[in-house]
Amino acid sequence: MKSIIIFICFLLLGSPLVSATIHDQLSAIDTLYDTRNESDNIKDSLLLIESSKNLITTKRHDYALLWRYSRSASRTPDYLIGSKKEKLNYLAKGVNYGLQAIELYPNKIEGHYWYAISLGREAELKGIFKSLASIKPIQSSMLTILELDSQYHRAHFVLSRLYRKAPKGISIGNPKKALEHINIALSMDPTESMYLLEKAKVLIKLKKKSKARSLLREFLKLPYKPIYFRDQFDRDKKEGQALLNKIS
Repeated sequence: MKSIIIFICFLLLGSPLVSATIHDQLSAIDTLYDTRNESDNIKDSLLLIESSKNLITTKRHDYALLWRYSRSASRTPDYLIGSKKEKLNYLAKGVNYGLQAIELYPNKIEGHYWYAISLGREAELKGIFKSLASIKPIQSSMLTILELDSQYHRAHFVLSRLYRKAPKGISIGNPKKALEHINIALSMDPTESMYLLEKAKVLIKLKKKSKARSLLREFLKLPYKPIYFRDQFDRDKKEGQALLNKIS
């Protein structure tokens, strides 16, 4: 990581030793995002995106930076070392940049997805009852993504969370729909820790605690696979154990 930080410092300071291209920047941004659990990498990725704007020469470059900002912003609640206010400021900007990305390329998935995730994380941080207006746009974004790519299982995961967490009656809350969507997501990626944990939560919502306990026990035996983000896997395992303890 030290070599990455040094490289980024050269880029930010405009060192004559480094002639940065937009592709160099995007690669560095992605590396920081992929190591977002380390140090203050998530904030560094956001700063690097902002510093890269002078390298934009095409609409494609602009789009690449916009959705990446929204992606990094969506992770600030978990990984940014800062206040709630600071996180909300980044999230608001992430929502805005996500919308700009959608305007540039309405038929590409990244803009729709990360706009909706930033909006959802902002809603969670504010409190769901203060953010009911965000529910329909998130739902619409995921349905748009599935029209663009029916195999994009992350959209089914987001819809499951949305139907599980949204209030019934005054909003679109529907645990049965949540179960349908998480089952589809799991049919496409059966060892994704976020999906398995989500299904357990849906089963609990449906008052099927016995099934939830069985699922959680199997999940907790699941070995880590390098295709997934290790910190997320570890977080999900910890939450899964706490959830199992709670319902046992």
